[in-house]
Amino acid sequence: QVLSCIANNGQSLRIINLGNIQLDFARVQIICDNCVELTEVAVNLVGPGAVAYFCKNITTKIRKLSINTPRLRYDPQKEDQESCKKLIERCRELIALSITGFDLTITGINIIMKTLSESLEKFRFGLDIFPWCYMESIPLDELQKFECRPMPNLTNLYILGLKVTFHSQIQQIFSKKLPNVDVMITNLNPAKPWSQQWLGGHF
Repeated sequence: QVLSCIANNGQSLRIINLGNIQLDFARVQIICDNCVELTEVAVNLVGPGAVAYFCKNITTKIRKLSINTPRLRYDPQKEDQESCKKLIERCRELIALSITGFDLTITGINIIMKTLSESLEKFRFGLDIFPWCYMESIPLDELQKFECRPMPNLTNLYILGLKVTFHSQIQQIFSKKLPNVDVMITNLNPAKPWSQQWLGGHF
């Protein structure tokens, strides 16, 4: 019923909060094809093709985006992580981004922050810790991969899913490279949707 309303009234919608509903390919297609004026979106994408279609077809007018997927760590899902990068390259005027479930690597985070360095104000993500999950500290060579360029509009950075033992290392990195940014790091599950606080400016 909700999607029927979206299909019929999509061109008049500016905000959609579907973060608590699992959206498969067919549902994503309805949203992308009908809602061309969206500026704020929260979605929870599941199933084959849903991520790729959303990333390639959602309107580029979006300014605030909360996107959650099942965790995409394994090789068969690398295509979905590539789709995430394509999304960021298309939607270059995002001011708020929450992206969880993709298990982004440091390289992936760098790409997002570089691409959106001029627009992004608030950024929330889950970082893939699988290579370090049995360690007490993140290897220095991994930490050196962070390449934070100046982000004049960024005020808030939320990092989820990191072991508590890693927090001080990551905090030091971002405090040094982004001194005017409020950095919050938690060990909360990064795969849970977080759309309620995000939409309406409560990122």
